[in-house]
Amino acid sequence: MYQYVVRTDIEDEKIFSAISEISQDLQRLQNEVDAFVVLEVSPAINCVNYMQAANLSEAKGLFKKRQVVTGYTIEINLTEKDGSLKQYQYMTKDFEEIKGMLVDYASHLRIPDFSAWADVSKLYFG
Repeated sequence: MYQYVVRTDIEDEKIFSAISEISQDLQRLQNEVDAFVVLEVSPAINCVNYMQAANLSEAKGLFKKRQVVTGYTIEINLTEKDGSLKQYQYMTKDFEEIKGMLVDYASHLRIPDFSAWADVSKLYFG
């Protein structure tokens, strides 16, 4: 697992250095089965605590409604106004889509529209 914290209150040159490191691990995410990346922007953007992605390609897969899903998964963890934690998940076979979301989050401080993503909060938090 590769985990990074990108601070929004530091100089631009340090942010670019962090993005350079992230890009190396994005290559691992694309090429290595079971690779896992966690990105956290500090302070949080719109209550999003972190984004994480994993490579499930060629793995045993993830069972979802009796189908084996392979490819990539990306998740967003956020804290609601009432203090509860929520986790949303999106799966795709398109690595470029996953990469674009992670780079936008880390470098442009943009969160993808996750309104159509699966709410997997109960799996994580009961």
